[in-house]
Amino acid sequence: HSLFRGLSLTSTAAPAPWADGLSFRTALYDPRFRLLRLAVGGGGWEGTIDTHLRPEPVAQPTASAVAEAVTAGEFAGIRSLVVGGSRGLGEVIAKILAAGGAEVVITYAHGADDAERVRAEIVAAGGTCAVARLDVGEGAEGPVGAADAAFDQIYYMATPAIRGGGPGSDPATRGRYLAAYVDAFAALAERLAARAERRLDVFYPSTVYVAAPPEGFVDYAMAKAAGEVLCAALRSDPRFGTVVAERLPRLASDQTVGVGAETFPDPVPLLVAAVRATSAGRRAD
Repeated sequence: HSLFRGLSLTSTAAPAPWADGLSFRTALYDPRFRLLRLAVGGGGWEGTIDTHLRPEPVAQPTASAVAEAVTAGEFAGIRSLVVGGSRGLGEVIAKILAAGGAEVVITYAHGADDAERVRAEIVAAGGTCAVARLDVGEGAEGPVGAADAAFDQIYYMATPAIRGGGPGSDPATRGRYLAAYVDAFAALAERLAARAERRLDVFYPSTVYVAAPPEGFVDYAMAKAAGEVLCAALRSDPRFGTVVAERLPRLASDQTVGVGAETFPDPVPLLVAAVRATSAGRRAD
């Protein structure tokens, strides 16, 4: 549950007075940075190990809390696929849709337990939710669960691990982001549009980094910008209805929360507005 930061050891002829064998104790804890320094000693050595306590997994708002921001029945009659709905912002979107009466299918790549937790919470709150595995890295032909029935909407919340890089651009990193945010998205949208009974609505989460990418995130911003260009093309395709590409700020998720103290905006108002915009042509009166 920690992240290694540094190790300092010195050989010593006499054992540390508090050490019996190989021992350690807490020497310092700084809660601002979750920095923990351990004093270690034994076997002719003593020194320190610096670590950061790993942040706890981010708990998103509950289905009951989300329901307070949604009008009952406002998304009734809509069948939505939330790709990456097992955690993070996709989880919040799934809860918003279900609270408004939509029929929701959430997908996961690896977190089957997380997906089942979200499904159970939505069902317990009176919503409708099913679970299916879909790893966009395996291509759009992977199983999406209940795929023989048409979807009205897709919320594309899938994401690879986002890591800061150097000051410039790295082709390998850029390629990894493009594969997830553009290639897999395009293939899945194409597949779903071909089966949709009506025009397919799309929500694509872009980022404020497109306008001003911070150092280390140039490739990430470039891939998201390419996704926005693809969304613009989908708007002129008659098989697609409402296509929303929203430049979201940094919101709390396992990808964004670090070791330092930081305050994030409430995701619910932002994502409720995004779901309403995506569903504008289908919402119940």
